[in-house]
Amino acid sequence: METAHVARLGHVGLHVQDLEKQKAFYRDIIGLIVTDEDPERGMVFMSSRPDEEHHELLLCRGRNVGSEARLVQQISFRCDSLDDVLGFYQRFKGHGVKFDTILSHGNAIGNLCLRS
Repeated sequence: METAHVARLGHVGLHVQDLEKQKAFYRDIIGLIVTDEDPERGMVFMSSRPDEEHHELLLCRGRNVGSEARLVQQISFRCDSLDDVLGFYQRFKGHGVKFDTILSHGNAIGNLCLRS
């Protein structure tokens, strides 16, 4: 019998306090595309490659803990080049995004650890 394995991550879903603010951040600053929404249920589906994946990120209204709670350690997005990473760094700075740390794992070009 063959052992089951995961081919790739499908999507991540996050409960957020301010759905419109988070949707704007991931759409306008990160560049994800809104592929679907359910305003009644408070859900926004987003993708970096909507022709291949309906959603890689799901934002859901209804986070029920304070902003000081640590719920997500990391969400990683792949970029094609170091220039893309540096471009995001400049874009984040231009939008006043706060950084917790900037580091490298050694197996990645760089990581920008943002405050939510």
